[in-house]
Amino acid sequence: MVTPLRVGILGTGRAGQCHATAYSRLQGVNITSLWNRTRAKAEKFAASLNQTNLKIYDHWRDLIQDEQVDAVSITTDPIFRRKPFLEALANQKHILVEKPLSLNFCEAHEMSTLAKKTKLVTAISFNWRYSPACQSLLRDLHQQQIGQLLN
Repeated sequence: MVTPLRVGILGTGRAGQCHATAYSRLQGVNITSLWNRTRAKAEKFAASLNQTNLKIYDHWRDLIQDEQVDAVSITTDPIFRRKPFLEALANQKHILVEKPLSLNFCEAHEMSTLAKKTKLVTAISFNWRYSPACQSLLRDLHQQQIGQLLN
């Protein structure tokens, strides 16, 4: 039997709720913990998930440092994504971070450079990339019909 992936969610707003909905549809994935700047909001969200063993943390760092958490969804405001992202890497947690990754290029570069040095799975939740319009745009870019990609 495969051990379930234990996920903690930072931020219980709309994005956090979307992540929780997606996780609930996956076999072998359990939401185990939540953190929100406002504990009452995290408690209300936890009650809506109908899970008995859900931990709610008073500090985001405690959730990330919990050995019972394998992966972290970072759905906080963009201004507060860098520190949890770096902390999760330091604690060997897989990461799904809401878009945008960061507030600026320098932060994004630092975060992606450090993530590449690990064997962890890190991803940005960019669910529109598979929409027909985005796929068409990507195809046209690769065929150089509308310009060139810049690195």
